[in-house]
Amino acid sequence: MAQTSYPTSQPESVAGLVFGLNPTTVISRAAEAAIEFGRAVVQGTDKETQAIQPSATGQVLLGVSIAVQKSRDIAAGTSANYAATESVGIVTEGQIYVEVDQTVSPGDAVFFRHTGAAADIGKFRLDADTAKADQITNARWIKGAAAGGIAVLEISLP
Repeated sequence: MAQTSYPTSQPESVAGLVFGLNPTTVISRAAEAAIEFGRAVVQGTDKETQAIQPSATGQVLLGVSIAVQKSRDIAAGTSANYAATESVGIVTEGQIYVEVDQTVSPGDAVFFRHTGAAADIGKFRLDADTAKADQITNARWIKGAAAGGIAVLEISLP
């Protein structure tokens, strides 16, 4: 049977995938608890070996958790994460797709949520939301998105 239709563009990406072919620096840490793909991650209890999603202001940001195709069908868009104790790839420098919880555009400030609904922890936004998110000064938006969408974040942590 012949294919009679095909898409004219690629579908939107998913959080945690690297954007483009630019150089990317990735470190690894053990997940202290489950970590969603494409979320901000901070130092865990053992600051040298563990990572965890943020839970308070002032935690040390490690970067953004990278998506891997190990436990989910990326095309299906199902929920995925790293389980506790799994090795987490964390982008510290480069461009990565992230989910935003408010509309963002290039030029806007970059913040990550540490307080709020569990489903939003580690997501990105453009303001502090009354002290529920911390700013990342070494990051900028490459491609914006509407609230709940997938934006492209460029990050460059020391």
